[in-house]
Amino acid sequence: MNAWLRQYLARTIVNPLQRESARLLTKAALFALALFVFLIGLGFLTAALFIWIDGLAGALAAALCVAGAYFGIGIIAIFTAIYGGKARLEAPARRQMNEKRPRNVLEENDAEHVNREAEITEAIAPIIEVLRSLGLKREELALLAGAELAKTLPPLTLAGFAVVCGFLIGRMAKWPFGIGMKESP
Repeated sequence: MNAWLRQYLARTIVNPLQRESARLLTKAALFALALFVFLIGLGFLTAALFIWIDGLAGALAAALCVAGAYFGIGIIAIFTAIYGGKARLEAPARRQMNEKRPRNVLEENDAEHVNREAEITEAIAPIIEVLRSLGLKREELALLAGAELAKTLPPLTLAGFAVVCGFLIGRMAKWPFGIGMKESP
């Protein structure tokens, strides 16, 4: 049953996540291509600026103007990176908060994990019995899958996973029911 449940989870959850990952990877590759093309365009704009200033004031003045413009942009970027962010101010506060937080002992975490598994199993047992008596096999499998995830994932990760899955399921559920589809003229 556990192996079948894992295969079912792989088909219903992992495959859509793989498709979304492939889509995001495609977008990242297109962004990298666009950045590369913009850099080439910047090179040509630099050459055009040099040629224009060379015609007005000479080659030496053109080189100094273009280099000075890039130097100024670089200085602004460096000062923004050093003094502009709030992360530099938040780092000591975050360090103090971590020092105040009590250290978790591995044995305590293992005991909590075993207790949590037992509580989850105990909590879903009556619901599974009701679902079996009503013959709702899909709902029973969904509950077992959720319980298996709840047993293996930490609570915060499980909450994040639930949000992401809810978002993806909501995105997938729109199209078959015609919600959010544009009407053709």
